[in-house]
Amino acid sequence: MKKFKRLCLSFCLSICSFSPGLVLYLFTIDIFPSHDTYVCSFLKIGVLTFLMLSFSFGVLQYLIRFKEANDTAQVESIQPVENEIIPTYLGLFVIMLGLGELTFLYQIVVIVLIFLIWWILMERSYYFNLIWLLSYRYYRVTDKNGNVFIIYSKKKDVKETGTIKGLVRINNFTFLEKE
Repeated sequence: MKKFKRLCLSFCLSICSFSPGLVLYLFTIDIFPSHDTYVCSFLKIGVLTFLMLSFSFGVLQYLIRFKEANDTAQVESIQPVENEIIPTYLGLFVIMLGLGELTFLYQIVVIVLIFLIWWILMERSYYFNLIWLLSYRYYRVTDKNGNVFIIYSKKKDVKETGTIKGLVRINNFTFLEKE
């Protein structure tokens, strides 16, 4: 049961981090082609953005409220890494925008394959969520043993080293600092 719960959380986290690209793709297709007006387009954009933000921050609230903050890190060096994450998302956005030339069935197959690659390969190492940048910063942290991992923190400009307590484990390489 514990393994299934971890798999479900991993899947939800991957959906959250993949959702900006998915929403961008949904912007490019006509969901209701017979009702395609400016009002419907703005409504579609608003509803999709609201759903994406709600789901992403809902999963974040789950992590904050229901996961134990029992991990600690001995920080030797720390640096923000948002600038390294953005190219990954730009690549995803370019792929999603370029799907319009394919038939709808091929578009779905490509999106599912990209998501599976995202979930299985990328999320096993570091977990990145573009939406969480609205309220958190990403920091690459190196501990005294030379291990490198990512910490999400609400602190805007962390430079000090030492002990960080109250970390929630997202995966083996990514943690969320609880305040």
